[in-house]
This record gives sequence, C-alpha cells and structure tokens, in this order.
Amino acid sequence: MIGKYGIRAHDLGMLTTEQILDRLDELKVDGVQLAPIKVFDRIKTHEMFMEGDCSSSVCRLFKERQKEILVLGCYLNHAHPDPKQQKYFQEISKGYIDIAASKGIKCVGTESFTLNADGKPHMEDHTQVGYNRFIKQLEPIAAYAEERQVDFAIEPVVHHIIYDIKTTVKLIDDLGSKWVKVIFDPVNLMTQELAKDQSLFFETFLEAFETRIITVHVKDFAYSGDKKQVLTAGLGELDYSCLHQMIKQSQQSMDVILEGASSEWMVEAIRHMKQIDA
Repeated sequence: MIGKYGIRAHDLGMLTTEQILDRLDELKVDGVQLAPIKVFDRIKTHEMFMEGDCSSSVCRLFKERQKEILVLGCYLNHAHPDPKQQKYFQEISKGYIDIAASKGIKCVGTESFTLNADGKPHMEDHTQVGYNRFIKQLEPIAAYAEERQVDFAIEPVVHHIIYDIKTTVKLIDDLGSKWVKVIFDPVNLMTQELAKDQSLFFETFLEAFETRIITVHVKDFAYSGDKKQVLTAGLGELDYSCLHQMIKQSQQSMDVILEGASSEWMVEAIRHMKQIDA
C-alpha cells in the first residue's frame, strides 16, 4: 500500500526549512527525503547538522507543519579505501541514527557505492572483495541501528557493490537484523535486460523484499543504444502505472518519493507519481 508521498528536498534547491515546508504545502506532498548538507546553505558539514540545535529546530518545524522527514539521507561511501574515512563515515551514520531515534524519523538511508574513493565503478565492485569491504563497514552500523531501533535502509544501484536482487538478499541475510531495510529505485537497478519485462522485474523485487521495502524512489529512464539516460518521472520508459498498482496492492506500507525532478517539471512529475489524470 502507499504510505506517504514525498520529494527529495534538495531537488527544490538550497532553501530554509520554512521555504521547504511552504513548497510541500504548495505541491501537496507529505514530506521529504532530507540530505541536510545538500539543502541548507548554512550547513557545510554533517557535524553542523548533528551538533547544537540545528537538527532539533528543523524537526520541530516539520512537526509543527505536520510534514515528515521520510528518509534522513546519509549517503556515504562505506567502501572507501581509506580506513580513516571508513571510521569517520561509520560515526556520521551513527550520529544520523541518533537523530532519527530522538526525533522520530523512521529511516536513515544510504547506498553501497564502490571501492574507489570518488565513487566511480571499480573492477572488483561486483566481486567478493567489494562485498566483504562493504559489509564489514555496515555490520557495526546495522548493530547500532538495531540498538537504537531505527530502520537503516540500503538502496541498491546497478553500478555499485550491492547491485541486484541476489546481492541485496545476501546482504540482508548476512546482517541478520530486522532493522535493515531496502530503498527500491527501479531506475537505479534497471538494465536493458530488465527493461524488456518490467512487470516481472517489479514483481520479483517486491516478492523478494516486500516486508523490507520502506521507500520507493520515482524517476524515469530511456535507453539510447546501450546507454541509459536518467529522466524526470513520466518522460521515459518506466512502466510506473504497473509499479504503482503493485505497490498499492502490497500489504507493506511503502512511501513513494519523487527524485530528480526540476522545478519546471515538479508539479507534472508529482501528478505522474500519484497517478492523477491531467
């Protein structure tokens, strides 16, 4: 079933909390995926959001306006080759989990990224080498999320270490915590092969992770030859009407979050996300 509808806050640009909330009212959506350092001009580091009154004031304003932070985005490259960065990213993730636990935010989200420091694909990402490094860094974070009773969600991406259904299943099984959840972005996982039968792809993913999917990201894609172009929702080849129906029919409540829509296409993309006829 559909839980809440939302957007990525930083797709609106660099705004104040009040401006974000005004836009959510205008757009008639329930909340946001919030990546603080991508949204607030005054916040230059994760520490600036975690320390002092910053996170408290943001969360208080959301609550007063009856809007939700659906996902607290903490997208860090835990497979980074530098052990110091690995440790730092673990501590930042734990800090975001603490905020979520204390402020009633139900989910902290990340991706698996790659073995390269810059996040570009590495030749060993899809091998045991990549998987081992990523899960080693995730184990203490998952344990901390369980301790704090906060969902920690992984978003699989086809060119990352966790890149398909099989590797996602393995990660969840190996971590062994009910607090590890999944963010399903079908475009991020889409290949030319999967695009041939999108209904089967959606059905297979939902069957594998139905009780784990906390959020579905919505954007679009088109292939030109073997090159995938990422587009605004409704402008490409994603069979979203099929996906939308499958989510509605599911017993699991899933929030649906629009991703990557420019300001001029935001209203129409939200209509598409909600499957509202023009």
